[in-house]
Amino acid sequence: MIPYNPHPRSRHSMHRRAKGNDYRARRIYMITMTKAAGVRNFSRLTGDPQYPPGHPLAPKVQLLAAGRIIEKQLLRIKEINPDLEIYDSIIMPDHIHFIVHVKEVINRHLGKYLGMFKVRITQELRKLDPVMASTGTGTFEENYHDRILLKRGQLDIMKKYVRDNPRRLLIKQRYPYFFQRLLGVNIGGELYDCYGNPFLLQNPDKQQVMVRSAWSDKDFDEHKRRWLAYVSHGAILVSPFISSREKMVRDEALNMGGSVIVIRKERFPERYKPEKKYFELCSEGRLLLICKHGAAEYSPELSRNEAMDMNGIAKRIADIATEKIIFTAPRR
Repeated sequence: MIPYNPHPRSRHSMHRRAKGNDYRARRIYMITMTKAAGVRNFSRLTGDPQYPPGHPLAPKVQLLAAGRIIEKQLLRIKEINPDLEIYDSIIMPDHIHFIVHVKEVINRHLGKYLGMFKVRITQELRKLDPVMASTGTGTFEENYHDRILLKRGQLDIMKKYVRDNPRRLLIKQRYPYFFQRLLGVNIGGELYDCYGNPFLLQNPDKQQVMVRSAWSDKDFDEHKRRWLAYVSHGAILVSPFISSREKMVRDEALNMGGSVIVIRKERFPERYKPEKKYFELCSEGRLLLICKHGAAEYSPELSRNEAMDMNGIAKRIADIATEKIIFTAPRR
């Protein structure tokens, strides 16, 4: 079996809890809660994504009435349990992220306290919104998503992700075609799901990258030189990029300003968000991710047959005529 985890963010649904985790123990989590349908927006975005953090025109959120209520309750979370501390937060128009530290062992599952946090917000919002009060609508979708801090340095990554949310959303709004989630793209009679810039499929020069284990260093260097020469002339590289040598080709092509089509084993969750490196590539229109339509969820291992199947998909995409690629309407 081949160890496989190229897209760790696709592993969890928005509401799944980590198996085996003790949600009463000391931990740090990044929590995401999504606005329920029909509830007024929490904030609005301002600024321009081309400006860096700290610049007056850098992306930021302007809190609306609902957002100000959420902000107040985040600041008062110690009233729910004094062992909970908020490290960072962002209140986006339709969801919130915050990093919470469980400083000491708590008596109940963390979810119980987060539920109380949500109830407090809903109680205040219903005072402002008679429709919510009359219908009994809650502020958030049921449950929440969590990401557990597991290793050194991850807290800084979490904080940067939280703070970068306004820029990321503004980029997606500015370049929507580079963040499309297309389901059921017909490629030569086979159906696939895609995420990223679908127009890469229309490039007439697509080159499959597959490095054979039997190749010598000289063989590999010759193939790599040929692939990168194609990239310098505008070709798109297509591969699952599984082996270290294939990843080397991918990285050098990207450093040259090239574009890639990456074959995935697992499907795209409904709220799929690409990891930071892939997000930046999407914003530049240089990435398309593809999996089989109806593919399974994340699995930590990749069998030889699965790897061969993914390479077969790469070959099919590289070889097929562009007129045999049929797009459906984008779905997010």
